[in-house]
Amino acid sequence: AYYTSFELGTGRQRQCMAYSTDDGMTWQKYKGGAPVIDTDDDPLGDGAFRDPKVFWHEESGQWMMIVAGGPVRFYSSPDLIHWKPQGMQPAITTECPDFYRLPVDGEEDRQKWVLSGAGVWYMIGDFEQVDGVWTFIPDTDRRYNFNFGPDVYAGQTFSDVPGRRILMEWMVHIGYPFETG
Repeated sequence: AYYTSFELGTGRQRQCMAYSTDDGMTWQKYKGGAPVIDTDDDPLGDGAFRDPKVFWHEESGQWMMIVAGGPVRFYSSPDLIHWKPQGMQPAITTECPDFYRLPVDGEEDRQKWVLSGAGVWYMIGDFEQVDGVWTFIPDTDRRYNFNFGPDVYAGQTFSDVPGRRILMEWMVHIGYPFETG
């Protein structure tokens, strides 16, 4: 499980890992909570560096992590511990990113990548190597709405559900987060 560690006082955000050896009943922080990607490992040097989402990338035969909280960044890893910077995309900003591939309707052998901005909006495109780093290439700059209601946020999808991709979101309204019943 990957999570963001936040350091009080400095505001440093780091990507950390925890693991379970008993089917999720208890968890151990990897190296006592030491980061697997530290703030200093962010080529953009942007303090908004949170919300990791890890996925297996078949084409490169390695794990990928998308991190945002501001600019979108991608990292790769052969072992889920040692991470290397890939595409740094300061033109795309969000929190709670999600990134996955879906089949294109009506084209059985074609798939596109979906970049989700907190489950509020999404972009469609390709994930390719550009100048030696894996980068999201949007088909257009357009951001499509997931829905038209104000009461959802932080959407994440479940993978490995055969034939399906399931999105789960918070039911919250940013305009009145402390007034919910």
